[in-house]
Amino acid sequence: MRRGRVNEISTFGYQFTIAGVQRGRPDLPLVLYESPVYRTATMRPLSKMGRAPRSKAVGPSIGGVAVSPGVPRATQDPSTLVPAWQEQYACATVSKTFDFDLEPGTYDLYIAFDILNREGGWVHRSSGYLTDVTVGAAHRTRVDGVIGTGPGGEREVELSGATLLSERVSDGAGGP
Repeated sequence: MRRGRVNEISTFGYQFTIAGVQRGRPDLPLVLYESPVYRTATMRPLSKMGRAPRSKAVGPSIGGVAVSPGVPRATQDPSTLVPAWQEQYACATVSKTFDFDLEPGTYDLYIAFDILNREGGWVHRSSGYLTDVTVGAAHRTRVDGVIGTGPGGEREVELSGATLLSERVSDGAGGP
């Protein structure tokens, strides 16, 4: 985003989600984690932004009333809604690990980084999935993945593999 060009803000917020579906139960999607919605921009009246309305020189008209070249015409007035960038929400950190308590079975897992567009709708910016993840009774399953920013500011969201660990999970008795 370049400052001073109000029409260049296109991301108005973002959210990160981890979800899963247990095989044999497609009607019961599991939202395992959902971050808050971080609003990176809002629409505000130009008068509240401390900027003067913009005008531009209008050239010759085709098929209408002619406007003298070089005569400025207002394209915004004080009530025009313009994006206001909220710098404090430009970047958020994500935990290095997440723990979920799932019943034994086979799962398809999904992660997504979604952005909120100017019109208020959600768009997948990047996503990843992993199928056939086995969760065993009294065992831990580790799912490896990447969530971050790659070269050139490109978002990386990927699930790369799952391992059913040999360590047993205690039932909570007899320990701190």
